[in-house]
Amino acid sequence: MLWAKRVSLCTQNRLSHTIMLRFRKIILLILGGISLLFLLNIFFLRGLWNSMEAETRQLVDACIEKADAKEMQLRLTQFSKRAGHQERSIILNKSFDNDTLTTTQRISSKEGADDSVAQTRKSTEPFDLESFERFPQELRSVVHQNMDSILPVDLHRLDSLLRIEMRGKEVLSEVYGTQIVDLRTGTTLRSSLPAAWKPSTAGYVTTYTYAPAGQQAYRVWMGSLNSVVLRQMSGILLSTLLIILLLAIAFAYLIRTVMRQKSLEELKDDFTNNMTHELKTPIAVAYSATDTLLNFRQGDDKEKREKYLRICLEQLSKLSGLVEQILSMSMERRKTVSLNKEVVEIEPFIRQWVELHRLKAGKEVEAQVHVHPPKMTVYADPIHLGNILSNLIDNAIKYSPAKAMLEIVAYEEDGMSVLTVKDHGIGIEAGHQKLLFDKFYRVPTGNVHNVKGYGLGLFYVRQMVEKHGGSVGVQSKPGQGTTFTLKFPRR
Repeated sequence: MLWAKRVSLCTQNRLSHTIMLRFRKIILLILGGISLLFLLNIFFLRGLWNSMEAETRQLVDACIEKADAKEMQLRLTQFSKRAGHQERSIILNKSFDNDTLTTTQRISSKEGADDSVAQTRKSTEPFDLESFERFPQELRSVVHQNMDSILPVDLHRLDSLLRIEMRGKEVLSEVYGTQIVDLRTGTTLRSSLPAAWKPSTAGYVTTYTYAPAGQQAYRVWMGSLNSVVLRQMSGILLSTLLIILLLAIAFAYLIRTVMRQKSLEELKDDFTNNMTHELKTPIAVAYSATDTLLNFRQGDDKEKREKYLRICLEQLSKLSGLVEQILSMSMERRKTVSLNKEVVEIEPFIRQWVELHRLKAGKEVEAQVHVHPPKMTVYADPIHLGNILSNLIDNAIKYSPAKAMLEIVAYEEDGMSVLTVKDHGIGIEAGHQKLLFDKFYRVPTGNVHNVKGYGLGLFYVRQMVEKHGGSVGVQSKPGQGTTFTLKFPRR
């Protein structure tokens, strides 16, 4: 039977190892898939960022073009109001003949009634649609060439108009100033930038050519466009971040749940093995004692009969206690369990349970009970309160050396009734203390099983104390003993 049990355990371990390897492979595949999706998402977001950044730059150029047109219109209005001004007319004509586009530019000026001067320029080029699309730009360039020499561009007004245009297009970036540069030499002709301004403070600079023939352009210095693009993409980025965060939380929760289920399965297996052993031991002992009385005529000897019957009684009592614990756990799962609370005078109640455990301990037990105030009461269900104390006292005795020394203290604090059960036993390491109250959990002791049980007592203690509206805590150091603290509401 022992050989068969070992073979069964080896088979079970191999199966568990195979399942664990498969589970790890699945986890790695899921992690790889999520990482790949994350990288792809970053790649597409980067492409979207570049696209929106290019679109924003085009929008800035459009705002500069519109601000330039408005500034030129203001100068034309200002120029027309001047007294004794020189009149000028500009005629720009495009004609199509034999796949050739002819552009005629005529500029005439008149200072008096009879004096007039006219300049005519003619150019030809192959016909294409882009020639017609450049017409507004050519007209603006011609106007610039004739206006700038008489009434120069007001750069500060241009900056103000540009800020208004950008604000209207929701391009919220600071405009620091504008320079007029000669593209042929790279020199700055005029500037609206402050004298103490440094180019390093600008995040973005763009050049807009307003006079191609004269090779002159605006160089506009402004703040970075990253904040503008980031504001435009905030919805997409936020939703993407939330999706990734939710996936990470869901995946972590899934892994945690699976690992907890696996641990629970292992604990259940340990519980089944321990429970089977614990239940079989008193049955086997009682069976052997009864068999001896019946088949070996030991019942005729009064002393031996009493001895074997006492053994049967002890083992059946132990078996009854094990069954009661299992039934208590079964009842605990029902959320409709009701507590019959009443006022319990705690000192005689504690001493009663201490005496019961001293009688069946099988070792010397020294217990000190301190209650303050002497007539202190606890509002609790006496049956469950007794089971709670029984579990704690039983553990204190079992995990103590040859002589068990217990100290039980009851007192009132902050509207709570507090009970502490302290022993001077083997103690518990810090890493195991937070798991003590989990179902089926037992502190691992290697191959040593001198203390029997299957990890339900402290789980029952926590569940019942919490059902009373209280709390339970533990403090322990290896080799120095353990203290359990119970707190119950006074009402």
